[in-house]
Amino acid sequence: MKKLILFFAAVLVGLCSFSQNFQPATLVTSDGKSLEGEINYKNWKKNPAKIQFRRHAASSSATQETYTAKDLKSFTVSGDYYAAAIVEVDYRSDNPGSLTSESNIIVRRDTVFLRALVRGTKSLYHFYDIADHFYILKDETFELLRYKKYISASDGQGRVYRYNRTFAMQLLRYFEGCESLSPALEKVKYSADHLTAAFNNYYKCTSQTPDFMQVRESEKLEFGVLAGVSNTTFKVHNSSPSNVMSVMSKTKFSTSMNFAGGIFMDIVFPRQRGRLSLNNELTYSSYETSGTYRLTQSPTRFEEHSFEFAYSYVKLNNMLRYKFLLDKSAIFINGGVSTGFLLTNHSKLTKFRKFDATENRAVDNAFNLNEGKYELGYLAGVGFRKSRASLELRAERGSGPIREMQTAARVYRYYALLGYRIK
Repeated sequence: MKKLILFFAAVLVGLCSFSQNFQPATLVTSDGKSLEGEINYKNWKKNPAKIQFRRHAASSSATQETYTAKDLKSFTVSGDYYAAAIVEVDYRSDNPGSLTSESNIIVRRDTVFLRALVRGTKSLYHFYDIADHFYILKDETFELLRYKKYISASDGQGRVYRYNRTFAMQLLRYFEGCESLSPALEKVKYSADHLTAAFNNYYKCTSQTPDFMQVRESEKLEFGVLAGVSNTTFKVHNSSPSNVMSVMSKTKFSTSMNFAGGIFMDIVFPRQRGRLSLNNELTYSSYETSGTYRLTQSPTRFEEHSFEFAYSYVKLNNMLRYKFLLDKSAIFINGGVSTGFLLTNHSKLTKFRKFDATENRAVDNAFNLNEGKYELGYLAGVGFRKSRASLELRAERGSGPIREMQTAARVYRYYALLGYRIK
């Protein structure tokens, strides 16, 4: 089953490399020509370095052309407007581990595509590589709004951070005639939401209407149900020389096929056509297993330990999911963690001893494993989704129920799950 999942994942990911999403678009070339056609639109979070374009929208076999920011003035696709420009891009990372004590803003010049957030008498554009960069348009020139977070000092309490907020003064000059916005600009954050709101306030102040204002994409929630089967294997590892747990570690337990199912809530993140999401599930899972180990001295002298276990859990699964989008369907991979809470448990140990003509059998229905009330695990899976329905193959490794010294129990589950998205 494990090899099947890996093979299925490799094949499906390979098929996804051909995924395309051509949407109606208009290009304006660097020499001013307007071209109608289609762009392979990926709802980019990171601004594209190049785009794929075909002129004949009705023909999927039309020749594809590749354009960079040096070839175009602008392009429009699916409600997004991108302008090509030579701009200053600051060397900046907002990752705390990458911050330094340098307060000056260091820039490079580059030719890039800028995505419009606001267009009008006052315009705001956005560029993202590993950090956000914002620009205003002044006299046909894009001016970088300057911002930087840096380390001011370090003491026993940790780092002290400061901020170069030159962009606030730039906006105040840009919004000339609306000095009433000054208090708000002193607090505005260097983010798309906050800066767009500042521009919206400017247009209210001047009683004007922007030509274009990008509607912010927000997270989407999807709900549904899951049902399928699980195949469970139970293994015990023990380092003690001789005890019941040591015998269990030598026992081969049967696999268990059981029902599994539940409900899910998928939080779909904005941009990238909803490829990335956080999948949360509340599911039911159970298994029953048994195994026998024989200690043999001779055909007529031996001792058998027979174990029986049965457990059921309600599980909370949290997984990061990435979708490879096809024409009208998607292939997805996901991975994350599971937390199982014990609902029911049953354990039984039967000892059978034969010594020549003498036989003895003892049954312990209260066999104590020092069982835990929860189980932690890791999940990984691959699946196919079309419309509201999905099929997923998933593997899980759980910590098992045993909490004994020098003992580690492992539960390996393999799932085949059908899903249906209600919303």
